[in-house]
Amino acid sequence: PSEHLMTNLSLFSIDVDNEIFYNPYTPPFGQNENYDRIQRQGIEAKMEYKPGEELPRITLNYTYTQAEFQQGAFRGNEVPGVPHNKAGVIITTPPVAVENLNVNLYYNYVGSRYLVSDQPNQQSLLDAYNTVDMKFIYQYKKVKASLGVNNLFNQRYEEYGSTNSAGTIALYPSPERNYMMGLAIEF
Repeated sequence: PSEHLMTNLSLFSIDVDNEIFYNPYTPPFGQNENYDRIQRQGIEAKMEYKPGEELPRITLNYTYTQAEFQQGAFRGNEVPGVPHNKAGVIITTPPVAVENLNVNLYYNYVGSRYLVSDQPNQQSLLDAYNTVDMKFIYQYKKVKASLGVNNLFNQRYEEYGSTNSAGTIALYPSPERNYMMGLAIEF
């Protein structure tokens, strides 16, 4: 291991029985049911590079997930709402301009995925999207204040979308640029 570089690689395989879902294909209006066995498998990779106290720390992460029905009417189909690819980059600056003030810059990528309730995998995929977020963090002793700007470039995208047995598609727009403030005190 290096004092400047940390890496982590994880493989996973998860079998789930009886996960609850809404099945819009059950007459007359659909109902909550339990999926037959689902298998989620994939890889998670993370790398963090910290060149020194005066330079930004860079964190890269990537997840590949294959989620598939193993039994039942949807056997072999992909589980809706689960992207194959997710990735992110975080750049954390050392204190800039003001002592104890850090700036974090986040890049997030989420790949395309089937709409929720599209167990037959018949609809078009929900588009991939990427966002950039920024957070200012000021810490003085045991008090931490933060100001965040999410979706910095005002990207228009849908994080969530669903369908029904009639094939109607409902897309839910994600928030455009928005702000968050926080205050934390350690005891």
